[in-house]
Amino acid sequence: MSKMFNVDTIRKLKFLPDFDSTKVTSMEYFVGPFIESIDFNYLKTDSLENIENFAIFCNLISLDLSKFNTSKLKSMRGMIRWDKELKEINLSSFDTSNVKKCENFIYSQVNTTVIISNKFTNCREFIPLELKVINIDEVSCKKFEHCKKCVGSMDTLECSVCESGYQLKDNKCILPNCIIGENEKCKSCNLQPNKECLTFNKGFYLPLNNNDKAKCTKCKIIGCEDCDNITGDCLKCQSFYKPILDEHTSKIISCKQLCEIGDGNKCASCNMSEQNKCLSCNPGYKLIKDGTCKKIENSFTAIYDVSSMSTNIKILNMILEIMIIFTQLSHQKLMHILMG
Repeated sequence: MSKMFNVDTIRKLKFLPDFDSTKVTSMEYFVGPFIESIDFNYLKTDSLENIENFAIFCNLISLDLSKFNTSKLKSMRGMIRWDKELKEINLSSFDTSNVKKCENFIYSQVNTTVIISNKFTNCREFIPLELKVINIDEVSCKKFEHCKKCVGSMDTLECSVCESGYQLKDNKCILPNCIIGENEKCKSCNLQPNKECLTFNKGFYLPLNNNDKAKCTKCKIIGCEDCDNITGDCLKCQSFYKPILDEHTSKIISCKQLCEIGDGNKCASCNMSEQNKCLSCNPGYKLIKDGTCKKIENSFTAIYDVSSMSTNIKILNMILEIMIIFTQLSHQKLMHILMG
């Protein structure tokens, strides 16, 4: 007598027997009671038109239909009903543009998350309000910096609307060209009516007597990194420059160059008391007596410097280990004496 299927066997069903579903147009009552786990990935749904009453009274915890092709789908009425255990329904691939019937396609669900995409155009109003809806394309849209809204789905996703103050160009939200060829001056500006500057990048400001609000002016003082947007008074000097203050107002009246910046990657810090003298150098350079940084030409020298540092660290670690061992030995000896 052959072994018959029972309820436990059905519950453990992980996938359906492989069969050709290429021409299947209807999947009504596809998943019934007791089913706890099933794999839909192998199904071919290119011809699918009807998915009414697809899963009813089953025991699934999650229902992943993300591989379904629903471009020809016309009806999904009552698709998922009374599946009390469902925590997640993945419909991220569902194209519902041709669906005409979708009443109660999700019915009597509690604490369920529904995953959709921008292709889920029809039927969205029939998702119960108490369910959590995640649009993967709205989440993915955040990868476009300063983008407010996207169109398309998944691989075709493109930004369609930018945040205020940004304009769309080549699928990117960028700051508009307030001044053609000199956009490094304006940080943000109005797009309309005449592209007036709103804020300026460091090192630029807009003079009070400047009637053309699209033109920014470089800070008055050489070596100034940031200045007041209206007066042009220097607020901060650039690196390698020392601020010289007015003794009465404490305002910066000039920025004194501290060390040579002809090759900016040499000096890491400058000597504040002596002009044009480095205090330390960036990697690949060494400080010489005249206060300048000289490039290390001999690679062996650079390796030696690193090796010396590594050796010093090893020596310190050895000393620390010896001290720990000595402390432990002393402690053991003391305990031995006390214990007699």
